[in-house]
Amino acid sequence: MSLSLPGNLKISIGLPILIIIRVFWQYNLVYISIGEDFITYRPAAPIRSSVSILFKEITSVSYKYNKVVINYINNISNKQYTVNIPLSVMEDAEKEKLLSTLHIILKDKEI
Repeated sequence: MSLSLPGNLKISIGLPILIIIRVFWQYNLVYISIGEDFITYRPAAPIRSSVSILFKEITSVSYKYNKVVINYINNISNKQYTVNIPLSVMEDAEKEKLLSTLHIILKDKEI
Protein backbone atom coordinates (compact mmCIF):
# COMPACT_ATOMS: atom_id res chain seq x y z
CA MET A 1 0.00 0.00 0.00
CA SER A 2 2.81 2.43 0.86
CA LEU A 3 4.51 1.80 -2.50
CA SER A 4 1.57 3.38 -4.30
CA LEU A 5 1.85 6.58 -2.24
CA PRO A 6 3.91 9.59 -3.39
CA GLY A 7 7.46 9.95 -1.98
CA ASN A 8 6.77 12.63 0.63
CA LEU A 9 3.75 10.78 1.96
CA LYS A 10 5.79 7.57 2.36
CA ILE A 11 8.15 9.39 4.71
CA SER A 12 5.35 11.05 6.65
CA ILE A 13 3.67 7.69 7.24
CA GLY A 14 6.72 5.42 7.45
CA LEU A 15 8.75 7.45 9.94
CA PRO A 16 6.07 7.56 12.67
CA ILE A 17 5.48 3.83 12.24
CA LEU A 18 9.21 3.15 12.71
CA ILE A 19 9.28 5.40 15.78
CA ILE A 20 6.28 3.62 17.30
CA ILE A 21 7.92 0.23 16.68
CA ARG A 22 11.17 1.47 18.28
CA VAL A 23 9.36 2.85 21.36
CA PHE A 24 7.39 -0.39 21.79
CA TRP A 25 10.57 -2.46 21.44
CA GLN A 26 12.46 -0.32 23.94
CA TYR A 27 9.52 -0.42 26.37
CA ASN A 28 9.65 -4.22 26.32
CA LEU A 29 13.31 -4.43 27.35
CA VAL A 30 14.21 -5.55 30.83
CA TYR A 31 14.89 -2.64 33.15
CA ILE A 32 17.01 -2.99 36.27
CA SER A 33 17.62 -0.21 38.77
CA ILE A 34 20.11 -0.81 41.59
CA GLY A 35 20.05 1.44 44.62
CA GLU A 36 21.98 1.40 47.87
CA ASP A 37 19.75 -1.22 49.50
CA PHE A 38 17.31 -2.35 46.78
CA ILE A 39 16.88 -3.68 43.25
CA THR A 40 13.95 -2.66 41.06
CA TYR A 41 13.14 -5.04 38.23
CA ARG A 42 10.66 -4.32 35.45
CA PRO A 43 10.07 -7.42 33.34
CA ALA A 44 9.90 -7.49 29.56
CA ALA A 45 6.17 -8.20 29.52
CA PRO A 46 4.35 -4.85 29.58
CA ILE A 47 1.42 -6.35 31.49
CA ARG A 48 3.48 -7.26 34.56
CA SER A 49 4.40 -4.54 37.01
CA SER A 50 7.80 -3.72 38.42
CA VAL A 51 9.16 -5.42 41.53
CA SER A 52 11.29 -3.68 44.16
CA ILE A 53 13.34 -6.00 46.37
CA LEU A 54 15.30 -4.91 49.42
CA PHE A 55 18.66 -6.64 49.83
CA LYS A 56 17.69 -7.68 53.36
CA GLU A 57 14.58 -9.47 51.99
CA ILE A 58 16.62 -11.68 49.63
CA THR A 59 17.03 -15.23 50.92
CA SER A 60 19.03 -16.73 48.04
CA VAL A 61 20.51 -15.92 44.65
CA SER A 62 21.36 -18.51 42.03
CA TYR A 63 22.89 -18.13 38.61
CA LYS A 64 21.66 -20.29 35.77
CA TYR A 65 22.40 -20.14 32.08
CA ASN A 66 21.42 -16.61 30.96
CA LYS A 67 19.33 -15.79 34.02
CA VAL A 68 19.56 -14.86 37.66
CA VAL A 69 17.05 -16.37 40.08
CA ILE A 70 16.35 -14.31 43.20
CA ASN A 71 14.27 -15.74 46.04
CA TYR A 72 12.99 -13.26 48.58
CA ILE A 73 10.43 -12.91 51.36
CA ASN A 74 8.28 -9.80 51.26
CA ASN A 75 8.33 -8.24 54.73
CA ILE A 76 4.81 -6.83 54.38
CA SER A 77 2.98 -9.98 53.28
CA ASN A 78 5.51 -12.54 54.65
CA LYS A 79 5.19 -14.53 51.43
CA GLN A 80 8.10 -16.00 49.52
CA TYR A 81 8.54 -14.98 45.90
CA THR A 82 10.91 -15.89 43.09
CA VAL A 83 12.09 -13.47 40.42
CA ASN A 84 13.77 -14.72 37.25
CA ILE A 85 15.85 -12.00 35.60
CA PRO A 86 16.85 -12.89 32.04
CA LEU A 87 20.36 -11.77 31.17
CA SER A 88 20.13 -12.39 27.44
CA VAL A 89 17.97 -9.31 26.76
CA MET A 90 19.99 -6.92 28.93
CA GLU A 91 22.73 -4.62 27.70
CA ASP A 92 26.27 -5.65 28.64
CA ALA A 93 26.93 -2.71 30.97
CA GLU A 94 23.66 -3.22 32.82
CA LYS A 95 24.30 -6.96 33.07
CA GLU A 96 27.80 -6.44 34.48
CA LYS A 97 26.54 -3.92 37.04
CA LEU A 98 23.81 -6.31 38.21
CA LEU A 99 26.12 -9.32 38.48
CA SER A 100 28.92 -7.45 40.24
CA THR A 101 26.47 -5.89 42.72
CA LEU A 102 24.93 -9.26 43.50
CA HIS A 103 28.37 -10.88 43.91
CA ILE A 104 29.58 -8.15 46.25
CA ILE A 105 26.51 -7.55 48.41
CA LEU A 106 24.89 -10.99 48.41
CA LYS A 107 27.92 -13.29 48.30
CA ASP A 108 26.79 -15.10 51.48
CA LYS A 109 23.35 -15.86 49.94
CA GLU A 110 24.56 -17.30 46.64
CA ILE A 111 23.70 -20.87 45.84
